[in-house]
Amino acid sequence: MNTLSRGTLLTRVTSSLLAPRSNLRQITPTVCLLEFDHQTASISTANKQSQSVSQASDIQSVDAKDGFVRRIFKKYNLFNLAESKVKYCSYLLYESIADNINYAQFFKEFNMKDTYYSWFLITELHVWMLMTRAMAENEHGRIARNSVVEAMWGDANCRAKELWSENPSGVRMHLHELSEQFNCAIIGYDEGVNGDDKVLAGAIWRRIFQLECNDPVLLEKLLVYIRKQITHLDNTPRKDLFDKPKLKWLPLVDP
Repeated sequence: MNTLSRGTLLTRVTSSLLAPRSNLRQITPTVCLLEFDHQTASISTANKQSQSVSQASDIQSVDAKDGFVRRIFKKYNLFNLAESKVKYCSYLLYESIADNINYAQFFKEFNMKDTYYSWFLITELHVWMLMTRAMAENEHGRIARNSVVEAMWGDANCRAKELWSENPSGVRMHLHELSEQFNCAIIGYDEGVNGDDKVLAGAIWRRIFQLECNDPVLLEKLLVYIRKQITHLDNTPRKDLFDKPKLKWLPLVDP
């Protein structure tokens, strides 16, 4: 039996969980197969007995209430199940954007063209709101934030390749430009949500409307939506986000 080093095992598990997806619903928990070294015939009986005593002592030090799998994971420190669950749930939270956000309504309400770039601007806005909520969690908040962003870039990459499959170099350049814009947009949104409505409206005008909107009613409508959505996320219990995601985004326009 071939043996796997701990680093190789971790790489396989992490790659499986965080691989860019074409459909986030296909993500399933990874089953880890742990392979252990066989003792060679050259090991003396005394050495074997010594190892057995050492292993038994290590296992007894683990909480007896833990099941066999959890004891193995703890003993060899191979994988943090809690962090894995947060990452998985973060991907599902990103998927909730595609499932619940009415992109066509955004295009219509704010006079946006139905393009890949418009899709990204709306997605980016909602990802930022998830990032803001994730960082309110003291434990695993940073992991959740990073996982949501990773899911977004995986999705953006898949969509771009489908649209411009004949120009891979152009896709890479386009995504690189979007990543730089994304970093700037997050700073602007953060300043806006922590400031007054004028600061937030300025961030919306620069990013969503690309400095071209002269209708204050549209700015106010999106500003109210963001404030409402942020409050909704703040009031959503942690278990509905990072344990068993049940996030329902509020509608753009109240019925």
